Amino acid sequence: IMRYLNNNNHIFEEDNFWNGISSINAKILKLFLMEWFINKSKKDRKLWNYYILGISEGRIANLLNDNFYSTRKRILELKKDFLRNLITIIGIDNKSTDQTL
Repeated sequence: IMRYLNNNNHIFEEDNFWNGISSINAKILKLFLMEWFINKSKKDRKLWNYYILGISEGRIANLLNDNFYSTRKRILELKKDFLRNLITIIGIDNKSTDQTL
């Protein structure tokens, strides 16, 4: 993982879009990410980690000893769940603090 981060230092450059986020909103997002991830099954956490690292769906299915189509379907379900929950968090934060993330 460290090699991956070192090869992708542009993520941490000064002009990246995370610089404008307030510390309160950053904490809210961090808590959201941790809670969302922790509440997934061990298999879903593995699947999500592989997906986030850019591993192909076919390779993920092989790594998890699973069917390609069920792996693909589960990735889609996790993406929908993640975005639905993220939008909810952003919506709640916008209403309560009148700020945008």
